[in-house]
Amino acid sequence: MTEFLPGSGAPEPGRAKITASRFLLAMALSDVSSSRPVKFGPWCVDPEERILRRDGAVIAVEPKALDVLCVLLARPGRLVTKDEILEAAWPGTLVSENSIARAVAQLRKTLEDDPRRPAIIETVHGHGYRLLPPVTVVDERPAKAVGLRRLLAIAAAGAVILLSLVVFRSARLLEDPAPPAVPSTEARLAVLPLVDLGASDGRLAGAVTEQLTSLLARIDGLTVIPRSTAAALHRGDRRARELGADLGARHLLEGSVQREGDGLRISVQLIDAPREEILWSGEFDRTVDDLFATQSDVALRVAESLRLTLTKSEVHRLRAIPTRSFSAFDYYLRGRELYRQQTRIGNEQAIGQYELALAQDPDFAAAHAGLSNAYAMRAVRYGFGEDAIAAAGASVARALALDPALPEAYKAQGLLHDLAFELDAALAAYRRAIELQPNYQEAIYNAATVAFELGRWAEAVEIQRRAVERPVGRGALAIYLLEIGLDDEGRQLADEVLRQEPLTGYLNRYLALREIRDGELEAARQRLERLRRSDPTWIRLWMTLGDLEWKAGRPAESLAHYRQAAELADEALPEVDLRLALALAGVGDAAASETTRRRAESEIRRQLEDGSQWHGHRAFLAQAAALRGDPEAALQWLERAVALGRRSSRWDRVDPFFAEIAADPRFVALLEGMERDVAGQRQRLRSARAVEAAPTS
Repeated sequence: MTEFLPGSGAPEPGRAKITASRFLLAMALSDVSSSRPVKFGPWCVDPEERILRRDGAVIAVEPKALDVLCVLLARPGRLVTKDEILEAAWPGTLVSENSIARAVAQLRKTLEDDPRRPAIIETVHGHGYRLLPPVTVVDERPAKAVGLRRLLAIAAAGAVILLSLVVFRSARLLEDPAPPAVPSTEARLAVLPLVDLGASDGRLAGAVTEQLTSLLARIDGLTVIPRSTAAALHRGDRRARELGADLGARHLLEGSVQREGDGLRISVQLIDAPREEILWSGEFDRTVDDLFATQSDVALRVAESLRLTLTKSEVHRLRAIPTRSFSAFDYYLRGRELYRQQTRIGNEQAIGQYELALAQDPDFAAAHAGLSNAYAMRAVRYGFGEDAIAAAGASVARALALDPALPEAYKAQGLLHDLAFELDAALAAYRRAIELQPNYQEAIYNAATVAFELGRWAEAVEIQRRAVERPVGRGALAIYLLEIGLDDEGRQLADEVLRQEPLTGYLNRYLALREIRDGELEAARQRLERLRRSDPTWIRLWMTLGDLEWKAGRPAESLAHYRQAAELADEALPEVDLRLALALAGVGDAAASETTRRRAESEIRRQLEDGSQWHGHRAFLAQAAALRGDPEAALQWLERAVALGRRSSRWDRVDPFFAEIAADPRFVALLEGMERDVAGQRQRLRSARAVEAAPTS
């Protein structure tokens, strides 16, 4: 690797520098002094002048590589451990052991040393390095000058020891780490899409970009711009100053990825956008199996360059290697792409890719988490039920056992709680995932959705607007804004999302439901037909088509669509069954309607016995009670639903199940209570935004 880094990073809090200082003092007193020129083979090093020569000619060498060489020269023929090299060559700087490996690789290239048959630097695997050739001191300076320099070196080393003792004692007295040297307002970084210079389809460069964004987002005190936000605004011809201003980022990280066979080259540079200056650049020549270690090195070097103080837990998270098998990672990337298609066939193929990844590396925690997410989606969207949920649970348990700080695993855990209608636990798991990875879009989306289901609509808006990267996230935010009554803002955002992604499923379905509710049936029909052509296997799409036909006064057509939804599900779904019962009653089949309603009620009550916290199950029982002609029970169940967070007054007002109780004063009072609560949340949200927008003195 070749790199340029002016200055050094901040010291790790509380880390004593005594070892480094004593090592430097030993060097100053040794036969091979830290100031006198030394020779080995055709090479000569002058540590004081910072020069490497061969046969009298000056040879260019990286500063840190020369530091490492000087450390090895101080103890020729003897093992120098990695810790000793780190302490001596990087005193007070937080770097990984890979920094040594990079420096040694650069030295070997400069010294023309073959790492497979070394003649100069030997690797002692797992421990350190050894300088092989004999070393001699070169007396090229007057004795008096040499002696003076030796005394200065000893004095300097002693001063360093004294200073280190003071620093060590001071660090012992500090309970909290020192604040970052970079002010929080300036510690904003955007990782620009890396360029793929190889012959691949760009998936590798995209994955490296995403992984670097994710790693850097885990550093406390560093704000990282969401990946697609950076991608949307980035163009190759834009100046750094302009791009940084648009992104609100002080620093930009850009670069390229190139794979040739098993070889991998990642080149990056960190830019101070306002000044248009390169703070650090690096070129990493590795193998594909070293991909994660390389990405960790980049993240650590960025943190050092920004003078950010990292805790030991942060360093551990950054250094963690998800898998050492590139083929496993490649299968994982394919699985993630397929999972994100949000289609039934894509879901099935994603599961297959994740399983191939785990066949390559059974301890690949992220692949276990991905498999859990895919199985959970298989259950929630495609109706595969208990078997899929059980498989998801086993996968997430394995993922968390392998990596207790894996954001993807907590997101999968949250989804399982979500499926079990344990909403408080689901929200806590999603928030934990966001805590570990602040720009984790899927976790943000799911957390906001759960807050919305709990009736905390203003909180849902605040969670979702923190980072809206993908169209599905912006679509969700548009829904929350429309539901809370911020119609102008919600409609504008919805239009923006649909211009970018016309077939966004959940947003289009929601808008179709609003059109059905408001009697705009032809607009809803056209919207739903477009969705049906894009994904004819979506259960909720057929439910909504049934709602459209019911509203249009065509119960037979409505029944056909509800039956299609039921056929797509591998098990009975209460929400579908209740609609089936309503439509069966509408076509005059009272017996089938009663049987279907009973089946739905039985399943809903089972969910309540299992501990469901969701208000929707109480609302379903209210619908079932109204369908069987028991308005008193319907009102009681609806009251319980409202107590648990139901805030759907505009929908309940036109719900066909509640037509018989629409004029009941208690029903009207429930609607008005929901409306008052939503109005209060809307006002609090507006007030909070006004405070944010107010100028500070």
